[in-house]
Amino acid sequence: MRSSHQAPPGGDRISLPRYSQRPSAPPLTMLINPNSFDNSRSVRACSGQGNALLVGMIALFGIVAGLIFFLVSGEDQNAPRGVVSVGDIQQRANAPVVPEDVRDIAREEVAASAGNSASTVLWPLRIELDLEQAGYLPQTIDVEPMGSGGHARMAGTIAGNAGRPLQAEVRFVEGANRGRVLYCDSEGSFGANDLYPGIAIVEVKALGSFGSRREVILRQNQETLLNLGYGRLGAMHGQVLNYAGEPIEGAKVRVDGRLGYSDEEGWFFINQLASDYALLEIEKEGYCALRGTVGITAGHTIERGRLTYRLDSTASLDITLSGVVGAK
Repeated sequence: MRSSHQAPPGGDRISLPRYSQRPSAPPLTMLINPNSFDNSRSVRACSGQGNALLVGMIALFGIVAGLIFFLVSGEDQNAPRGVVSVGDIQQRANAPVVPEDVRDIAREEVAASAGNSASTVLWPLRIELDLEQAGYLPQTIDVEPMGSGGHARMAGTIAGNAGRPLQAEVRFVEGANRGRVLYCDSEGSFGANDLYPGIAIVEVKALGSFGSRREVILRQNQETLLNLGYGRLGAMHGQVLNYAGEPIEGAKVRVDGRLGYSDEEGWFFINQLASDYALLEIEKEGYCALRGTVGITAGHTIERGRLTYRLDSTASLDITLSGVVGAK
């Protein structure tokens, strides 16, 4: 059974079947505007474009995720983790080469302690090692091994302009550690923990700096710091006199390794000095040598009249022996 109603102008009439399950229901008539078919096609087209955009975004996300995974996992997955190479550490720190036998012992001990267990340590790895006892030194029964008394420590940093680290060398030229050389790493840091105690003189040399000559006091089981910066340098005036107050001409004056001479009035001037306490040395033939320290302030010049140094005349002792010396 079908029923129909009059459609309004501009519309098509479609009759739908009417079922007798609900007798009281009115006839169902659907009015469809001819333009609605175009609209539905537009909706389907927009839907298709949205699906294509979504697929493109998913593909782009997959490419980015793959690139990140490639960068993260780009290192050698077969590289051993947890086993530290002493040779690599020294090469990175620009440190002196350790003897081959000592390096082999250290490598075996580290490898034995690491075992085959997995590790989460990232590479490269930087570690600091303290020398407890030098195993390559000769030992004798009931005698302390050579070098066992060296437990003084020394550390510091060497920096240039704008705090830029310098790969300098710190050489012991006087004292019990004479001949020992400490090298700075890429961060300008140096250090040692097996030095002999006492007063020592060190010379610092670095490319791009004037260098320094400093006096340090090393104490057993204590750490001495030596930090030098060549960014803002200082200068000083001084005068050399004898104990009678007369000027000494031609006196050799060395401050922080920088050399100068006194004039006819005993005055001298030395510049390009690193801050802190610099070593001062004055020598003149016929006079006793003088050695001390002078405080240098960064970017400051010590004016005339503030520092005066007096040298004492040398003395001599002549001993004459006559007859037979020694037991018969």
